[in-house]
Amino acid sequence: MVSRIPLVRHPDLKYGEVTRLLDERLKPGGFYEAFIRPGRVVDIGHKGQWNSPPFLAEAEGLEADTPGYDLRTFPYPDGSIGTFHASHVLEHVPDYCCTGARIPKTSNDVAYTER
Repeated sequence: MVSRIPLVRHPDLKYGEVTRLLDERLKPGGFYEAFIRPGRVVDIGHKGQWNSPPFLAEAEGLEADTPGYDLRTFPYPDGSIGTFHASHVLEHVPDYCCTGARIPKTSNDVAYTER
């Protein structure tokens, strides 16, 4: 059985409004406990303008300059990802409808939220 990675905020994230909200969502019974699935967690577009690390300590980062990633085709085999996380990313992806259509083939569940 594949286990879920620990829901621990990356220690190098700078504290501010974004990390305050993240801390709220990481609490027991919070948003991430309900939606982070067992297996690999990939944080898409985590660097942003502040060059931030992925949101969880054990999450993998995926950026536009990641080898094998062209903003449309994910560099992972089908079924190999438990959860994709992307915060304020889709508005920067050309033709994001095609990207969204590819995610279910890679991950078991999709939860899309917009704030």
